[in-house]
Amino acid sequence: MNEPPAAVCRIVIMARPALGRAVEEILRGAGNEVHRTPGDGDLRSLVARLRPHLVIVALDIPWVDAIAAVQSLLDGSRRVSVLLLGTARSDPRLDGVVRLPVPVDPRTLLSEVNGLLTTCGLEQRE
Repeated sequence: MNEPPAAVCRIVIMARPALGRAVEEILRGAGNEVHRTPGDGDLRSLVARLRPHLVIVALDIPWVDAIAAVQSLLDGSRRVSVLLLGTARSDPRLDGVVRLPVPVDPRTLLSEVNGLLTTCGLEQRE
């Protein structure tokens, strides 16, 4: 039986609608507060407004350069943990960023999210 998280973890997802809904469902089921960007939403301004603990970005989004969007978050004054969904060629701008293949395995997703939230000072219970 899932226990509620030790703290409310705020997560922002930028992905195609179907993938975004699937990931959102998994993460909400684990007790997280989850927000998805609108189709062409500005990720950086949404992150500034919501101040999430974690941002999840799919590499295949057609409306923005996902790598540039992630890089702008990593270069920002407020560091935020980032998880990438999908595979792409190696890019030195994304060294150290955790990546998961799509389709996403729910257990692997929750495990990686738990690890990233632990590193930012939040920990979820199994």
